[in-house]
Amino acid sequence: MPLTESQIDQFRARLTDLRNVLDAQRGQDDKERLSPPATNRGGSDRGDESFAEMWTHLNIASAVQRVEAYAQVQDALRRIEKGVYGVCAECGKDIGLERLEANPVTHRCLDCQASAEDDRSERDATPSL
Repeated sequence: MPLTESQIDQFRARLTDLRNVLDAQRGQDDKERLSPPATNRGGSDRGDESFAEMWTHLNIASAVQRVEAYAQVQDALRRIEKGVYGVCAECGKDIGLERLEANPVTHRCLDCQASAEDDRSERDATPSL
């Protein structure tokens, strides 16, 4: 069953709020990256260096995750504007209200998402030489 205008408006508001939160977190990320963790005042040792490297990798992973989440939110908002939000990008069937409530950025129905994950796991299971 297609979404009502009221439901679409609710998802638009929810996605806009999520985008605003991600924007705020991005600003906070920038501040945190400028101030690395404090190290031993007596000088740097291998443990300090290891911790600083881990901190850098965590910051990068976190930033990448937020960029991907932001892109997914933007994509969902574009689908709302195009009038195709809630319609599976693969098969054209309705995604379903429960699925959208659980994951408002999804662009596939359960069947197509399961199929995509099966395809990906089969590719990942084959070692490359």
